[in-house]
Amino acid sequence: MAYEAADGVAGVEVGEDGSMSNGTGSEDWDALLAGLAAGGYDLSGMFGGEEELPDPLAAVFYEALFNLPVVTHTETMKPDYTQPHGSTEGPAYAEDITVIDVTGRDVFQSYIDSPAAVRHALHERLYTAGFYPRTHPPDQIDHPQSAVGALEKATSWYAQENKTPGQALPDADKSLFVEEPAPGPRRATEGQIVGMADQMARSLLGRRATEPERRAAVAIGRRFEDQGQSYGARDFEAPYRFVAGDEVKARDMEKTLSVFERIVKGR
Repeated sequence: MAYEAADGVAGVEVGEDGSMSNGTGSEDWDALLAGLAAGGYDLSGMFGGEEELPDPLAAVFYEALFNLPVVTHTETMKPDYTQPHGSTEGPAYAEDITVIDVTGRDVFQSYIDSPAAVRHALHERLYTAGFYPRTHPPDQIDHPQSAVGALEKATSWYAQENKTPGQALPDADKSLFVEEPAPGPRRATEGQIVGMADQMARSLLGRRATEPERRAAVAIGRRFEDQGQSYGARDFEAPYRFVAGDEVKARDMEKTLSVFERIVKGR
């Protein structure tokens, strides 16, 4: 991301109708302001009437960071020996001076001027580097208030390294922004489903399931899974009573007679 020097940054224009533009013709500025206002930022001071307008970015970003030297370099000023002795023009001796290349305002102006896609990419890098709150949802990194707060923190932090966030932030970890697939229904093996069918067949009919009954049980099990429902052997009782109703009734009658016989013998 390129930055201009502080004295070369494009200003923000205020139209006759009160609309604001960053001078690029982009509507991104208005969209960002609208999002910040919705997020709780007080933008009431952005219009000054007949008085001198305040810096519009001051209503959006932390103003104390505007004059923060973010990127600097050192130059050595040498005396101008062409000046008469005792002249106050220029230093009397060689001295090092610090030249400010990028201020906090330059960083914020560049951010405002960037297209939405570029800002989103920066938000991903800010999130990867930990400048968003730990609990912040990764799918909401474009929320204006959160994004501005993250950029302010990063600007202050990387100024200590004489770098802009765009220069110093690590690449985005794309895996942080991939939605985890919703857990699907439990998929049992055919052997497990057949085992359930056999268990219910033995309970109801005193035998193992037949091959047609096993195929029917697998189909029933897959239907449960497709509907996201869990199931067990007990869930095959109703289908068995339906398809093998006569056999189930006969088995029930057999059990009843057996119990009755034991009762009679017990007497």
